[in-house]
Amino acid sequence: MRIKNEFNYEEKWKELNITSNSLKKGVSGLVDKNSLFKVYLYSDSTNLKRSVIIELPPKFKTNKKLPEVLGVKCSLQVTYSGLKGNLYIIEQKYAIHTAISELFMSEISRIIIGINDIKTFEDVLIKLFEDWKSYFVEEMDSFGPQNQLGLFGEMYFLHEVLFQELGIAPAINAWKGYQKNRHDFELPSISFEIKATTSNNPLKVKISNEKQLEKGKLKHLYLTVYNMVSSESKVGDLPKLIDFITKQLANDPNSRNIFRRNIMSLGYRFEKEEEYNRSYSIINKGQEYYEIDDTFPSIRLKQLGKLNNSNALMDIKYSINIDACQKYQCKTPYFK
Repeated sequence: MRIKNEFNYEEKWKELNITSNSLKKGVSGLVDKNSLFKVYLYSDSTNLKRSVIIELPPKFKTNKKLPEVLGVKCSLQVTYSGLKGNLYIIEQKYAIHTAISELFMSEISRIIIGINDIKTFEDVLIKLFEDWKSYFVEEMDSFGPQNQLGLFGEMYFLHEVLFQELGIAPAINAWKGYQKNRHDFELPSISFEIKATTSNNPLKVKISNEKQLEKGKLKHLYLTVYNMVSSESKVGDLPKLIDFITKQLANDPNSRNIFRRNIMSLGYRFEKEEEYNRSYSIINKGQEYYEIDDTFPSIRLKQLGKLNNSNALMDIKYSINIDACQKYQCKTPYFK
């Protein structure tokens, strides 16, 4: 399979969306006329619907069932958006999924135009749907101030610390916060758990499960605490920071799309960025790292095991007074 990266899907969607909005109807655009499967992107800005249209060979039939993806439907049609033929349509069902749908359909197109063996078509689609199904989340009431604060802390650490220490690609790969993994950033034998807080007197952080401060076999585990002052602003710091990171991935469209996808899996909506209007100032720069060892005040799995022989205790949450943990503070963490 040959993978084409040079096509600028972001610009193509912008072009289609502007044209659709101007004409007040859906429009489609061809991605690659020389591939085994012709692929078109489709935008209907009025109805907030995006689709990818795959032109199959005349007698080709699809028999395998695709994994279910919330907000996506598939169909075989003979006409669609002025096109005729044996057309396989993958389309967005709900308006809330417009941004993630554009990324998903861009990835479908990118992979499909790289197919050079017609027999692999269904298996390739199945893998794509399986990989992406967890990223189509249901509508949330809002990506509120606490969500914004937490994500800003992770993005600040990513951009201001890891980009400099590791380089852009390794830093992006180290971010696991969107997966709800044990730790927010995972390197070989070293992990960082990021906490952003506006609490003061005392400075405290919330631990949302019993595994967040579990060191296990790691050489180093750091609790990184950003003590912040937050206020309303015309343009929020979180959208600006995410946009800045995204632009630094401009030469790697695949990584940029994956990054945006992972951001959206948390409930962040690029089309609602005007609502994320908080500014942040960090007031404890140079004092944010705490190294976790077996004596750091936390609830550990071993302790729970002794108390919880029947596994009855679950979803352990607690707060830590960071002001009482100064002896664990360290100036310079290890990154390798």
